[in-house]
Amino acid sequence: MNLSENEKLILEDLLIKQRFTQPPARYSESTLVRVLDKLGIGRPSTYAQIISTLFTRKYVDRMDRKLISTDLGQTVNQLLTKYFPNIFDVKFTAEMEDNLDKIEQGRSNYQKTLDEFYLPFDTTLKKVKNKKSDIKKELQEGTELNCDLCGKPMIIRWGRNGRFYACSGYPECRNTKAIENLTGVKCPECIDGEIVERQSKKGRVFYGCNRFPDCKFALWDKPTGETCPKCGSLLVKTRFNKVKCSSKDCDYVKE
Repeated sequence: MNLSENEKLILEDLLIKQRFTQPPARYSESTLVRVLDKLGIGRPSTYAQIISTLFTRKYVDRMDRKLISTDLGQTVNQLLTKYFPNIFDVKFTAEMEDNLDKIEQGRSNYQKTLDEFYLPFDTTLKKVKNKKSDIKKELQEGTELNCDLCGKPMIIRWGRNGRFYACSGYPECRNTKAIENLTGVKCPECIDGEIVERQSKKGRVFYGCNRFPDCKFALWDKPTGETCPKCGSLLVKTRFNKVKCSSKDCDYVKE
């Protein structure tokens, strides 16, 4: 088709296509190992220990075979990258591995290598220790709850196992409460309670009634809120993304 200057064109059709930017896929254990290997972080003999540490310290959970960072893991990451940016850089571990290889091969002095790392690290560590009380205050969150014992406002604080409610009157009042993650599913045993997400002493996630110890109903898999069409028990979703009946005496599996 020949077009001339200033020629008026007629719009015959307009095609609109909307696209949304997709976030990067979450790591599985295998893809995380591949990334560690590609970046030169750690050695093959340390990969299992690295992943085990993430679970042991409750920095991540596993959901549908993917690694999901916990609130504790995200908070720890924010603090460490803020106060130790040089160490928590993906290049740091790979460069340290190279430096250690050079020491083993006699191409570098171990004292010089250690001094280059430890002296600035020790200085930064002392500064962070002096800010310990300030850092704890930064992590606190206000709530609309009042303490059952003294009536003062409750705040959210961080502990080894994550967030919890604590009385703002500490240390005079040491009242604390666990923060329960409600699932929105009624307890089928006592009817009055609601199923909440909890953690066992070994760190494993399970689901139990929030009226414990009055009601001791518990499940290892997350309830979907649906009931089994065969026996009426709760349906649960396993870590392999399978929906099945929670009753041991029922073999129902949802298609």
